[in-house]
Amino acid sequence: METMANTARQMTHDIAAVASHINDLIVALPGINATKPQQMEQLRTLEGQSQELAKEIQLTLETAEQQLAQVQAALQDIYLDRMADTAAVSQFPLIANQNK
Repeated sequence: METMANTARQMTHDIAAVASHINDLIVALPGINATKPQQMEQLRTLEGQSQELAKEIQLTLETAEQQLAQVQAALQDIYLDRMADTAAVSQFPLIANQNK
């Protein structure tokens, strides 16, 4: 019987603690004390900020893609130059050995 009473007290304590925590979370919500028009204005502001950030992200992505294309082109040029040098050496191995 005493164990059931202890369990009931512990459960009561736990329920009170959870309820208090939920209340703290609700109070901490942004705009909880604002009127509906104020909340709507805040949502419009946030939507505008979100759209601006989306544009910035898109521009950053486009810039990164352009830079990637430039790097790939430069690497392709380097590769082709090396291949041309290798082909020239293999065509004239004696000249290549004399230059060493």
